[in-house]
Amino acid sequence: MNADELQKILEDHALWLEGKGGAQADLSGADLSRASLSRASLSRASLSEASLDGADLRYASLDGAKLEMADLEGADLEGADMRGADLRLANLNGADLRWANLRWANLRIADLRGADLRGADLRWANLRNANLLGALLNSHTVGDGQIVTWTSTYWATSTRDERGVRWLQYGCVALPLSEWRERAKELAEIHEPQKAAYYEAETLALVALCEALDEEAQR
Repeated sequence: MNADELQKILEDHALWLEGKGGAQADLSGADLSRASLSRASLSRASLSEASLDGADLRYASLDGAKLEMADLEGADLEGADMRGADLRLANLNGADLRWANLRWANLRIADLRGADLRGADLRWANLRNANLLGALLNSHTVGDGQIVTWTSTYWATSTRDERGVRWLQYGCVALPLSEWRERAKELAEIHEPQKAAYYEAETLALVALCEALDEEAQR
């Protein structure tokens, strides 16, 4: 696909998003390796199985986009809006996802090895069976069964004890991971009553990361 063809698809998609005709972008399977798509408007576009390795997608709008099985290895997605994007089985190995908005994104079985997720918003994201080995989370590395990171509220650390049970210490509270999931709302209302919903969401995002790490270790 040449630059003119891509530009025409993007223009038509912008019109479609505005309800002014045009056409929804279907770039499924397209070769967009190293494409310059910074700040591109691709909300709800179909990019399944597209080759986007090394692409410049900084601050692009990809909310609701279909990116399952897309190749985003080494892509620059800094600040990208990826809320609710479908990234199942996507290759994000080494991708730059700093400050990306990944709320509600489906990252099930995604390859996030070595990805830079510092500052990324992972609240309500599905990270089930994602590979997070070597991923960077707020300046700290995930690996060797341990997580050391921070949220906008507290530092968090997670390790497994001698029985193999994973514990999460978030702020001054340390509990087995299973209890955090069950009691997230209760603990949020106790420790951060003024912003309980936010604290609960951050807690559940940490739990999801820990679960994804453990699932990877078991494979």
